[in-house]
Amino acid sequence: MIKKITLYLSFTLISIQSYSQEVTTNIFNDLDYASSNNTYEAHLKKDIFDDLLFSDSHNNQVTYKKEYLCKVYGKHLTNKEEKISFFMQLINRYKQLENETETYAIDVFGNKTYNGKNNSKTVTIKRKPNGDIVYNLNQQSAVLKMNIFNVWEYHDSLGNKIEFSMTTWKSFKRKYHTEENILSYLANHFLVPLLNVD
Repeated sequence: MIKKITLYLSFTLISIQSYSQEVTTNIFNDLDYASSNNTYEAHLKKDIFDDLLFSDSHNNQVTYKKEYLCKVYGKHLTNKEEKISFFMQLINRYKQLENETETYAIDVFGNKTYNGKNNSKTVTIKRKPNGDIVYNLNQQSAVLKMNIFNVWEYHDSLGNKIEFSMTTWKSFKRKYHTEENILSYLANHFLVPLLNVD
């Protein structure tokens, strides 16, 4: 039986771990990374359409469409230090994963969308006309929305529920930038691990 969880979060988010290995810039101004023992490599580059592509030696492939980058990050990723910081966040996440294929884009209505696939699992994140953001993974779902008290809350089909204090919500926004990214993080934390239990 899934126990309902109600959390009022007011903790300090863990910062991205630092890496001693060097991130290098190649002749195309793209970023490359290799661990000190050469067991993990990653790359961040722009394609001919100005989409940003992340790939690594774990067969993960992530695409950030140009329109998404402009809307979410603006000119921030044109700064070398911020681009490297963004790259290291991706490394920190995907070095723990394998065979992920993900795309971040903007739909025809101007809303941010996410589509991801790993083996037989297909994930979508979309914003509804009323502002609710919905995460779907096969037969399970999660929602991030602002309630009638102007408090952001998360709930999912397994009965988990979170209401955010203003301080915690601001911390999440600083770390993850968008509501869609926050929902992805929460669903991966609360929903996905339980789906993987045999």
